[in-house]
Amino acid sequence: AVVSTQSTGGEPNKSLELYSQLLQRNITPDFITLINTLTAISNIGPTALEKGKQIHEYITNNKLDTNARLVSSLIQMYDNCGEPRKSLELHDHLTLKLNVGAENEVTLLMVLNACAHLGEVMKGYEDKFKLLKRLRNLYHTNKDTDTRTDLTQQLRQYQDSPKYLRVKQDHFTALEKGKQIHKQIIKHQNIAYNQMLSAALMKMYTFCNEYNEAQKLFDELVIKDENAFHFILLVYAYIGPEALEKGKQVHQQITEYKLENSRVLINSLIQMYYSCGEPNTALKLYDQMIVNNVTPNEYTFNPILSTIANLGPEFLEKGKEIHQHITQHNLDNIPFVSNGLIEMYNKCGEPNKAIEIYDSMFAKKSALDVFTYRYAIEACVNLGEIGFEKGK
Repeated sequence: AVVSTQSTGGEPNKSLELYSQLLQRNITPDFITLINTLTAISNIGPTALEKGKQIHEYITNNKLDTNARLVSSLIQMYDNCGEPRKSLELHDHLTLKLNVGAENEVTLLMVLNACAHLGEVMKGYEDKFKLLKRLRNLYHTNKDTDTRTDLTQQLRQYQDSPKYLRVKQDHFTALEKGKQIHKQIIKHQNIAYNQMLSAALMKMYTFCNEYNEAQKLFDELVIKDENAFHFILLVYAYIGPEALEKGKQVHQQITEYKLENSRVLINSLIQMYYSCGEPNTALKLYDQMIVNNVTPNEYTFNPILSTIANLGPEFLEKGKEIHQHITQHNLDNIPFVSNGLIEMYNKCGEPNKAIEIYDSMFAKKSALDVFTYRYAIEACVNLGEIGFEKGK
């Protein structure tokens, strides 16, 4: 009972300590203790993965993996700790060996989430591939043939690497698993009335690039909620300008549902309008958010900084104002927000400021990624061009 209280009461690390104490005293943990400890590990995330694997080994060695609730807890734990592939393997065990089907809604939500995460990993790899191509072309523009050749080799290695091929296979497996679950669900119920399962399926189809399926689920949903609106707007953001009119229709529906002050949906709308080619509308939404005292978060600033960058130098002062907001909310140490600031300052005509932020990230040992390097390199190129013009 104590382990349960700690795992669900905001102290998951304490829950793990209590579990360790049980083992030290040679007290055999029961099903409830194991489930609650796995819940605590899920709440902690990837840093607790090894502990989760130890408990999984204990469950297997003691032949406890015939308990569907325990296996479901393992599915959630592996997904939350960054191993969604393992979650799908455990679901196969659950359905094929334990004969647990579509009636277990909680488990289905967990597995669909794992499918979505595998699809999201593939999207990340695709984005990185596109960025490497853009960097290669940038070096070609800058006549740095050695670096361009190196990047060309990286692109080939990237496409042929076992990890990339494994991710592509995982993406296929996740989509097939998601479709299989979808078929199971509609045999047992009318999904149009189930907001949670509809949203989970929409998320899975969105990240697995099956946008039409996500749209069908959204259209059929009788009563739409925040999650449904969020994922369909994400679909439109991925599609781009051709989805703008649909995005506007959904915006109207959000207003009709009186969800216009939902931070999640404001963020989604900003992303959708920016991606669909209406940056000014995105900016208006941000301004209205501030007027309505809706507190922005890092997921607000990521698309709004891209919006400012897209609008260019005449919006530099607005970008500086948003930078102040970021600092006020203590979000300037989040790497992807810093990346957005580098891009914004560079595209708004202050590459020196962009490099200054990059240097600060480097000094603080922040997590630099391919986006950081891309934006910093573009700023360096612009600095070189500016210097060349002045030299004239």
